[in-house]
Amino acid sequence: MFAESADLALSLSKLRYTALHEGSDKGSSMAKATAELWLETDKFRASAAKIRDEVLKLNATARMGSVDNLNAAFGSTGAACKACHDACRKE
Repeated sequence: MFAESADLALSLSKLRYTALHEGSDKGSSMAKATAELWLETDKFRASAAKIRDEVLKLNATARMGSVDNLNAAFGSTGAACKACHDACRKE
């Protein structure tokens, strides 16, 4: 079950470039990206790379069978996701 969930997280981590594109801060009541995101694309790419790295670690850890290690990896992944949301998402 953990491995399947980690596979899903890995798939979802790849959506950031298709779901978040230039102009996604406008035009919809569902627009969540800040306008500043497009002024600091290097910062966004660095955050995205950190998320990818953490999700890859989570995915590998999920296959090891240790709940304690999985909890730690999940916490690190969640922190990376939150940091990007905090920096790039409207309140």
